Amino acid sequence: MTAISSINSRQAVAQNPHPGSVAVNVVGPLPLPLENVDERGRTPYSVRLSCANFTQGSCQAPAPAVPAGKRLVLEHLNAFIQLRAPGVVSSYGLSWTDDDQVELPASQSAGSVGGINYTNWVVNESVLVFADAGDIPQISINSSSRSVSTTAHLSGYVVDLTR
Repeated sequence: MTAISSINSRQAVAQNPHPGSVAVNVVGPLPLPLENVDERGRTPYSVRLSCANFTQGSCQAPAPAVPAGKRLVLEHLNAFIQLRAPGVVSSYGLSWTDDDQVELPASQSAGSVGGINYTNWVVNESVLVFADAGDIPQISINSSSRSVSTTAHLSGYVVDLTR
């Protein structure tokens, strides 16, 4: 069955009406109001996280919890990681409350500061991760080094689910 219709500002009428069909009158403001509630630029999200542990090779840095009635859409993560040499990043991840985790690759470079050797790592990844109300996004790092520090930047946008 194919339905073809004609719609103007006051009435929707079937062009080939079937017996018993009726005209539909549009009631309300014209034009009908539309709103894109999932627009990326409507409510941008950006947070800087950092953690350091100078006695073990791991640390976690939580972001604020996603507010009630909202969904956080994360689109990008970049991070700088510094390990006391020698050191290797065994995992760098983005996780949230329900134990979901995204492992992210880290690229290595080397350097020294004040005669102390460091191994520097960089993460620069496009992601598509959704966190719902109450979830707490966090970054976590595990390494073979005794000393680790990281600074990360998460960006994306927030969707209002109450609309």
